Amino acid sequence: MDDGELERRTRALRGDREALDRLLAHEAPRLRAAVLAAGVPKDEADDAVQEAVARALAHWRDAKSEQALPAWLAAIARNVAIDWRRRRARERARSDRDEDGRALDDAAVATRPDATAALDTRDANVPAIPGVAADDLALLALRYGDGLNGREIAARLGVTYEAAKKRLQRARAEALARLRTRPR
Repeated sequence: MDDGELERRTRALRGDREALDRLLAHEAPRLRAAVLAAGVPKDEADDAVQEAVARALAHWRDAKSEQALPAWLAAIARNVAIDWRRRRARERARSDRDEDGRALDDAAVATRPDATAALDTRDANVPAIPGVAADDLALLALRYGDGLNGREIAARLGVTYEAAKKRLQRARAEALARLRTRPR
């Protein structure tokens, strides 16, 4: 690290806004790499970096030294990525529940390979589930075949997140009910 870099870090730690802005701009690519390496998808990495910067600014006085500043920022970025993964897991768990929080189906049935394979309508050789509308099958294919989350489905359909979530819940309930009654 050269003397200019050390001086910029020192000024940033002392609250010099211009030095802080330059430091964060300099560290942003490293923070982005840290969140990507920790599992945040590319299309959400910039949001995760912004969250990491916001957290760092909220706890700026906790930064200990100029030399440790990049490592401290990277640790915050990794923690944001961990939180992101936990949030996604909670969203996936909630998507398996109705509006009142009741489980729509036993998790073992929902993840059963033969059930999810039947929902993938991208392959023309996969038969439709009798009694389930084509639009519902297409919605389920977006979720289970393409792996899109509720917000991504909403954006793709041009509807609100809540509307997409309810459509997905209804489609999932209908498909699982039909699969349960289907002869094996």
